[in-house]
Amino acid sequence: SLEPLLIGHFSMERIGDFDYKYVDPPIRFEGCGCDVIPAIVGYGQGVKLVSEIGMEKIRSYNAKLLEYLVEKLNEFKGIEFYSPTEMTRNPGIVSFRLKDTDPQQLKVNLEKQYKVIFSKRDAPWRLPDSFNRISVHCFNTEKDIDDAMFAIKQAIPDVS
Repeated sequence: SLEPLLIGHFSMERIGDFDYKYVDPPIRFEGCGCDVIPAIVGYGQGVKLVSEIGMEKIRSYNAKLLEYLVEKLNEFKGIEFYSPTEMTRNPGIVSFRLKDTDPQQLKVNLEKQYKVIFSKRDAPWRLPDSFNRISVHCFNTEKDIDDAMFAIKQAIPDVS
């Protein structure tokens, strides 16, 4: 029946926008938590890096990478894009599907054969199919894109 002195995410259960109830002891007394120091330090270093490089330089570089990625993806027959492909409307994430290719199988093949981290998404509420996603950012290079395109061609040889 004791109420904790401090509460946090793990010590309560939300039952409405502004209402909560305590979870069962003992966790209700342990749940005020502490700051995730590595995440805070990492966030600070990320801000420092972006400040040193400059947002406009990052934006410009990402635009070039996005253009290159879309150019390379367009070399595949039957590609269908589910996201904008121009930088003015896209921060660097390209959603697509290759004709006659199962997005889940492509994801599995790339991860298994090439250790490429590849995303497969399901969006039945707004799109007819599942699809794959590739993202680029300032830490990527055109060679990374070339390597990904090579891996796709090898993982699903009949798509190019």
